[in-house]
Amino acid sequence: MSRYIDASCRKCRALNTKLFLKGSRCSSGKCAIERGKMGPGQHGIDQKFRKDSDYELHLKEKQRLRLAYGLAERQFRSYFALANSQKAIPTGGKLLELLERRLDNVVFRMGIQPGRKSARQMVCHGNVFVNGHRVDIPSYQVRMGDVVTLTDTGKSMIGVQESVASKPATPQWLSFSPDKFEGTVLTIPTAEQIGIPINTRLVIEYYSK
Repeated sequence: MSRYIDASCRKCRALNTKLFLKGSRCSSGKCAIERGKMGPGQHGIDQKFRKDSDYELHLKEKQRLRLAYGLAERQFRSYFALANSQKAIPTGGKLLELLERRLDNVVFRMGIQPGRKSARQMVCHGNVFVNGHRVDIPSYQVRMGDVVTLTDTGKSMIGVQESVASKPATPQWLSFSPDKFEGTVLTIPTAEQIGIPINTRLVIEYYSK
């Protein structure tokens, strides 16, 4: 599956949204959005004065959500199809739930890694356990009560220690013990608990056209 490997800040600037694609840099003064940079390219400044069309509004909102979780279009579309196929929970809320329950996102949300990209790499390298079993699939869906721990190698990583030491806020649906490098899924996340500033209605309308 192809992934975007070019400059991450370019995507944030194009969407005029902080996507937190570069970990701790996104929370510092070096962030391109914080520095007030225009869109990428020689015509980037024109984007500030041009009104988006209806299609562009829907596309950009979809791109914001997809890129925030670092997913390819085909994979993101499959999540939408799965969310849209059930009726118990509104499609937008279910979509956010499925994305949040990804193991790489949980590692990021617990503060073990400063970004989802580095969290995904950590999972792929086999440094994460779920309920005592090694899981190297970033898209693995955690369940309520799951316990996430690290290998000794994972605990000794400088990046992990620095991220945990910074004491980032943990969502209400997760708990994390920095002394043990251990976290627990307390409940299934709801759209309100996730707190991502995304208009899921625009995403739903984009795929419904």
